[in-house]
Amino acid sequence: MHAVIEKERQRDAMVGQMQAMRQREQEAQQVAMDVEQRLRISKVQAMQRVQTYQRRQALRRIEEETQRTQALLAKRAKLQVCCCWGRVGVSELEGYTCRQAVLHLNISWNTQEERKKANMEASFQRQRVMDAMARLQRAKTGTQPDVERLLASASR
Repeated sequence: MHAVIEKERQRDAMVGQMQAMRQREQEAQQVAMDVEQRLRISKVQAMQRVQTYQRRQALRRIEEETQRTQALLAKRAKLQVCCCWGRVGVSELEGYTCRQAVLHLNISWNTQEERKKANMEASFQRQRVMDAMARLQRAKTGTQPDVERLLASASR
């Protein structure tokens, strides 16, 4: 009987050792899984930081391009105002927006239409002169009064 009890103790000790070993293996697996999970989370966070940085850079570039475009458009408008009206230099309009520059020069917004009309009238007059010159060349035997009459019709 003593041998049976001893055998039972040995088996209990062995079972305890096996359970302890399984427990250590499970703990080691759990630690490995935790480390792996932390690495995944760290990678995801790093990717998110990179994406956030890239979005910020893209937004910064867009804002810079927008500002640059607006500045170029404002300069262009100022140059157009200065060139078309010849009343002031560009340096006098520094710091003004296009609308402010126009108001500063007391120019109404209807002047663009007026310029279009003047350009069209000049174009029509050029065309009439060219037509008169063509008719004059066709009528090579024309007299002095014919030339004056052709030029008078071109200037109307």
